[in-house]
Amino acid sequence: MSNIFRLYTFETVMAQVGVSSPPEVEMTPADLQEEYIKAKAVLDYVNEKQMGINCVNQLGILKSG
Repeated sequence: MSNIFRLYTFETVMAQVGVSSPPEVEMTPADLQEEYIKAKAVLDYVNEKQMGINCVNQLGILKSG
């Protein structure tokens, strides 16, 4: 399954639950819980990578251009 579809699933679940921040798994519809968990894992992974890049950039280790 593509990461774009996982993002779509994540956003759909949040809309169905009626929240603007990630809900606990127990709050999600039972039929979407497995996909929600997978989607959240992908988003958490991307966030961790992004945070790592930002930290490295702030230290001046990576230079653009």
